Amino acid sequence: MQRRHRCALLIIALCGLLVDVSGASADSRRDPTPPGASGSSSFDNGDIIARAEFIDDFFSPATHVTEVPLTDEPTVCQWRAVGGSDLNNGSIVQVSMTRNGKFYRLVQRHCTGGAPSSRSYWVSDDARQKVVRRYSDTARRSLPDLVYGTAPLRSHLVVNVGTWFWVSKSLWREVIVRAVVPTPWGPLVVRTVATPDKIYLNPGDGSPTVECDGPGRPWTIFHGDKARSDCMHTFLHASDGRPGGVFKGRIGIEWSIKGGLGFGPTIPFARQRVSVPIDLRVHEIQALANA
Repeated sequence: MQRRHRCALLIIALCGLLVDVSGASADSRRDPTPPGASGSSSFDNGDIIARAEFIDDFFSPATHVTEVPLTDEPTVCQWRAVGGSDLNNGSIVQVSMTRNGKFYRLVQRHCTGGAPSSRSYWVSDDARQKVVRRYSDTARRSLPDLVYGTAPLRSHLVVNVGTWFWVSKSLWREVIVRAVVPTPWGPLVVRTVATPDKIYLNPGDGSPTVECDGPGRPWTIFHGDKARSDCMHTFLHASDGRPGGVFKGRIGIEWSIKGGLGFGPTIPFARQRVSVPIDLRVHEIQALANA
């Protein structure tokens, strides 16, 4: 019974690998084991035998060794997790194992271009996360410049009158960046995604930072003076006594960032805040009347 269950779980995933792995020994001279690989593993499920090399670290010291020969034609490699179908409930389960205290996923790499090849590997989660974290800054460097608005205008704010703030809706989209990472096992593509979560305003008057979800709502004349916004701050004092006659604040967007290699779960990173300084000149209403 146990043997039948294991076969049901892995039959779809491992049958696809049979041609690839069965020739591993015969192809050893043409496709040598890259540096850093250690040992092998096998699933023996009746007539199904899958052998795959282990990758514990994509950044091997011997980076001058390359498995795919350099040609004039670019080489593209896709790495995909191998999944088996559980016939008991129809779910797809990624093939994985634990070895020497490390968690591994079975991954198939298929390269096309100048030197087509296909191989299977047990990739440790440590190796996957190390690559993604090293290139996590690719999205941070690509975040767009801030475009914002206030109502009233930031130079004509009034004590006890709510100040609306917002950012351009064109900024409220995912920023997706891809980086190609060369390795001895072929190139990896790191996909980093930055998603805007909230906007915030530090008014510079000693009040707490105001945060709100979304890009904020632009004020229009149809809202009038009494309408309220989730992204709003009310100044209680004029800025006359501050240097330059303004409150030195900051307005910005908070982004959530995650990255992945296309197999295994994505990795979340620390949130990134992108902000710009903003000078806020706040008047007493009597001062405006006498101006």
